[in-house]
Amino acid sequence: MSGNVVPISAVTADSVGETVTVRGKVVDTSSFSAGFKFLLDDGTGRMQLTLFDSNYRFVPNRAGLNLGADVQVLARVAEYQGVRELQPGSGRDVQILAPGSSAGVPVTSINQLSKPRPVGRDRGNITEVSGFSAGQNVYVDDGTGNIRVTLFDNVLAYLPRDRLAPGAAVRVYGKVGAFGGALQLVPALGYDVIFK
Repeated sequence: MSGNVVPISAVTADSVGETVTVRGKVVDTSSFSAGFKFLLDDGTGRMQLTLFDSNYRFVPNRAGLNLGADVQVLARVAEYQGVRELQPGSGRDVQILAPGSSAGVPVTSINQLSKPRPVGRDRGNITEVSGFSAGQNVYVDDGTGNIRVTLFDNVLAYLPRDRLAPGAAVRVYGKVGAFGGALQLVPALGYDVIFK
């Protein structure tokens, strides 16, 4: 990593187009059709680290780029839909100083996931797998209920597809939402689906 680390609060609208080095803790993860986003917090502010899939696949030890990770990144400051974000030129510009994991999130039984909320985590066995145009739906039952886990293609790319089969035991971390009148769990990263 080259350059001095700057606080996130110093990355202003005037910084758009510049390359900066920022260090922060990952406090949220999300995905979009072309990649993944990691919200970094350094105590002075928060900023989104955006990794397109072409860069994400080259992040060294990328499984550790998850909740709680301490990260240093060399990136260009960009603006998308009025929001400043960090866009590294390469996955190798992301250095994971201390890995994170969604494993520390408490497990919630499916019957307790009664309404949409920011995050949830459940474990159980896969009962059904079905495809849709942008990925696969995996239905998980933990004995208290059954929930659809929606895996979009960009997340599926980082999962062992041969293990996505009825009877497989899994633990899933994701955002709880509703689709078609039913609850669903949507993991942001392939590493948020853990096979036992």
